[in-house]
Amino acid sequence: MNDDTAVLEKNMKLNVYSVVELIQLARPHLVKSKGEIVNISSIAGQPSAFSRVPYYAMAKAALDQMMRALAIELIAEGVRVNNINNAGAAFVGGATGMKENTAVLEKNMQLNVYSVVELIQLARPHLVKSQGEIVNISSIAGQPCAFARVPYYAMAKAALDQMMRALAIELIAEGVRVNNVSPGAVITRFPQNMGISDAMAEKLYGHIATNPGALPCGKVGSPLDIANVVAFLADRSLSSYIVGQTIIADGGTTLVLASNADPVVNQQLKSI
Repeated sequence: MNDDTAVLEKNMKLNVYSVVELIQLARPHLVKSKGEIVNISSIAGQPSAFSRVPYYAMAKAALDQMMRALAIELIAEGVRVNNINNAGAAFVGGATGMKENTAVLEKNMQLNVYSVVELIQLARPHLVKSQGEIVNISSIAGQPCAFARVPYYAMAKAALDQMMRALAIELIAEGVRVNNVSPGAVITRFPQNMGISDAMAEKLYGHIATNPGALPCGKVGSPLDIANVVAFLADRSLSSYIVGQTIIADGGTTLVLASNADPVVNQQLKSI
């Protein structure tokens, strides 16, 4: 909390005010078209301490609360406000594989599973009332293949996939669909968050893109590629018959599964 309040204002403008203004502008068109609103929040807004970025966390908490109030207000006009859970990171602690301390396992579970459960519990009444959708961002690491360097992350994502299946059966009876999206390689800050340098991350993405044994499509995905799948699953007019499924968007990686045995990929993970 040592940051100047100007930093707080900047966070609020970017993460809250901009969303409010956009919704206000789009509202007449959304009401007319019976459209959808999907806000991307962050686990930083959940009831846990993000002491390094308190102003960002405050902004995301405000966004989450706005979503709940807005869902009640707009459902009366035929506009649904949907819930997208975008929690995810792989924590490592200096060791690899199952040599990691169990505290690392707990941290992975808290971020990738517990946070999603808590958010769904909070949003459930509003989702039932609005007949909304839940789309969780999982990972191909949760699929039945070995991610030996990050087993705790893979375990968390597998748990998230299984939770989704059980929840889908429970909530479809109340008119709420639940599905997952499991991305493969996507150009984000994910490698850097694991401790890989910018230069190494760029090299890693470049290697994956040019290695058909790791990525048959030859192109590392962008956030928009995943967002399009999320938008499809959140649009009941397009995907109403999809319930309790994990949609894999990985450019074909899980068809070959060679990336996990690739020496360059493994070398980067060993360096963390």
